[in-house]
Amino acid sequence: SWEDAMEMYLRYRAAEGLRDATLKDYRQKIGHFFRTYPGSWPDSMEESLLEWLAAAKWFLTLEG
Repeated sequence: SWEDAMEMYLRYRAAEGLRDATLKDYRQKIGHFFRTYPGSWPDSMEESLLEWLAAAKWFLTLEG
């Protein structure tokens, strides 16, 4: 499931030393994406993600 994939990704990023606040933000943003595009996992993920990023501004400040 996308939830399992997200948790694996967040554990990986936590092991890299990302701050808790950043991990929480990632969890919120990823969850929002899948609530917006519930049928995107896994078949149409690339198209859905590109559409979502084109409409969103938050990705510019994820790690910057």
